[in-house]
Amino acid sequence: MMNSMVFAEALPSSGASAFPVGAPASGARVSSALRNDLGSNIHALKTLNLRFRCFLAKVHELERRNKLLENQLQQALEQSRYRAYFSREQATQTGYLDFFLARPRVPGTIWSFTHTRRFGDRIETIHSPGVSWMQPDGVGIQVDTVTPELRALYNVLAKVKRDRDEYRKKWEEELSKRQQMEAMVETLQESAQESEVVQGQLTEKVERLKTELVVFKSLRTDNVSMTLRLSSTVPYSPGIYTDMSW
Repeated sequence: MMNSMVFAEALPSSGASAFPVGAPASGARVSSALRNDLGSNIHALKTLNLRFRCFLAKVHELERRNKLLENQLQQALEQSRYRAYFSREQATQTGYLDFFLARPRVPGTIWSFTHTRRFGDRIETIHSPGVSWMQPDGVGIQVDTVTPELRALYNVLAKVKRDRDEYRKKWEEELSKRQQMEAMVETLQESAQESEVVQGQLTEKVERLKTELVVFKSLRTDNVSMTLRLSSTVPYSPGIYTDMSW
């Protein structure tokens, strides 16, 4: 009887020391800290996503400007090539002026003519050095002005390419940061789930220990009451010593 009572007193204390009652509070604090950290990381991820979209829009705009400048540069190169080709050609034509004026205009061609007319016995000769024709669209091009324009276009195109490369580099950096933040958020989510599972397990253990503590207390109360009844029914004798110090 005394051994069972000692075992009943020792078992709750050992169980309480193995599983502290304050464990759910610490688990709740850990879970709250993880949720706060997860919320801050999600906010940072949204900010990075917004910056990533802005950089992507700037890259698209620079690519559009780059393509437009490349088209303008190609047109200027073609015009310069035509100008350089036709400026070396000078033709001397004979015949009626209306015939040459009716022909298609060639950019940069210098026309000259010699025309002979007869009036009875008199012969009249008309000579003209010709005219400098313009482009069919009415815009004249000079070689000495095309070269600086091409150089300026090359400079602008190089600047746009440098800006595009810079924004592309920043875009890649933002993409790398975004991927790192997504991986961190996933890790924190897994940690939060694990902490919730551990918190649930600790809560179940605490509830089980509380139930066992109630059962052990009831058993101890029954043992004490039974011992008191036995001591009251058994008469006292000098040779029998009953230890009631517990």
